[in-house]
Amino acid sequence: MTLIIRKNADGSGEVENTESTEVSIGGAKVNVGGSFKNTGKVRVLPGGVLDVDRDFLNEGHLSINDPEKIKQIIIETLKTTKSVADFGTEILKKFNLLQ
Repeated sequence: MTLIIRKNADGSGEVENTESTEVSIGGAKVNVGGSFKNTGKVRVLPGGVLDVDRDFLNEGHLSINDPEKIKQIIIETLKTTKSVADFGTEILKKFNLLQ
């Protein structure tokens, strides 16, 4: 079980969550000032916020358990997109799965 936190020479940071580690975030905001690589398990519970400034590379398990927040994101995206393709692209962008 290892959560690796690095600070680079340019001041940015990196966090790596290894395969055997489970991280749960609830009722707090976690800000990663650089990239986040997950090969383990990350759970974001209601009231929790995971904010990643650079790349979020997920090869593990990511669970966001905040149905109201997800619903709000979907509704706002539906209001501003004109096609199913635009909607899908915008959803992927909002979840930082597409740059």
